[in-house]
Amino acid sequence: MVKDLNDNLKDNNQQKKLKNILKNIFGFDHYLPHQEEIILSILDKKDVLAIMPTGSGKSLTYQIPALLFNGLTLVVSPMISLMKDQVDVLNQLGIQARSLNSSHSFSENNKTINLIKNNKLKILFVAPERLLQPETLNIFRQIEISFVAIDEAHCVSQWGHDFREEYLRLGEVRPELKINSPILSLTATADSRTKKEIVDKLYLNKTPIIIESGYDRPNIFLSFLPKQNAKNQILSFINQQQNSSGIIYCSSRKKTEDLANFLKNNGYNNVLPYHAGLNPKERLNAHELFKNNDDAIITATIAFGMGIDKPNVRFVCHLDMPSNIESYYQEIGRSGRDGLPAKTLTIYGMDDIILRSEQIQAKESSEEQKRLEFQRLGALISLCDSTRCRRQVL
Repeated sequence: MVKDLNDNLKDNNQQKKLKNILKNIFGFDHYLPHQEEIILSILDKKDVLAIMPTGSGKSLTYQIPALLFNGLTLVVSPMISLMKDQVDVLNQLGIQARSLNSSHSFSENNKTINLIKNNKLKILFVAPERLLQPETLNIFRQIEISFVAIDEAHCVSQWGHDFREEYLRLGEVRPELKINSPILSLTATADSRTKKEIVDKLYLNKTPIIIESGYDRPNIFLSFLPKQNAKNQILSFINQQQNSSGIIYCSSRKKTEDLANFLKNNGYNNVLPYHAGLNPKERLNAHELFKNNDDAIITATIAFGMGIDKPNVRFVCHLDMPSNIESYYQEIGRSGRDGLPAKTLTIYGMDDIILRSEQIQAKESSEEQKRLEFQRLGALISLCDSTRCRRQVL
């Protein structure tokens, strides 16, 4: 009886703290679907795999628990640009957050390490390869790690479109640090095979709670056009978007640069290309232009986008058909994260189907993996060619 009363008092106090943090720090009156369930599970020291669409507030599910735990929360992220954005936002809210990565100077990283050792941080963003370095693990062994969040968890899947080899070792973190802290893994897309890989690789012999919301984003309008004059089709589309911000995905680096020049010649000044062949300064300039301007357009390869934290992206276009249906879903999901209407346009043709098929055949992967990739490509072709509501098909 006394234990039940104490548990109820503890639950009531926790609920008050959560509501206070939600309202007074983050400025929200209500949770989005599944946020509270995930947060309460983490605070109860349970492992969680959360599969939620882009724009559903995944970051809040680790930020709030981090403020209630005594020790440090580690957030593993594959994207340095995302770390920077999130750290800036958290610092503006008065939350002690930093990142540890290769973009910082030696002295800047040393300053972060000293803050970690002196328990002056609540949240640390770190890339997986940096986290797994012996010297980094030695630092974390000296402090209390309360919680580990792994963003873009689908990167662990060797069958997936965003595979990162270093993600395969993230399951070693708890044994290496000899901790029993909960792990929250987050992704916007995961089929049954990817879910199994995430559980097997990240949680080892433990079984997480799996919280999965629907994939539908009703505020995003989907449109498709057979390819005729792709550049002019894109221009016609963005002329209707009232100088709003968007991303246009292209299948090659050269196409991103050609399209950016084409749009500039047609009156769009805040346009820059983005691809892995640019130097770090050029990529940073494109990222800053996109983040700070409401009419910025980025013409990009798939190198741009994972972890983009801009809520008012009003459109996403594909100059060429994406590589598979998962990539398509991830990429269009970068629009309309504020819940307001957003539009997408995918231009597709036989040349795209040939290119994507050749790319699959050229990979040094097993026949089984190639078979699965052709299935995913086939699903996207069916979506493009569908005569019924494509939202239902997707």
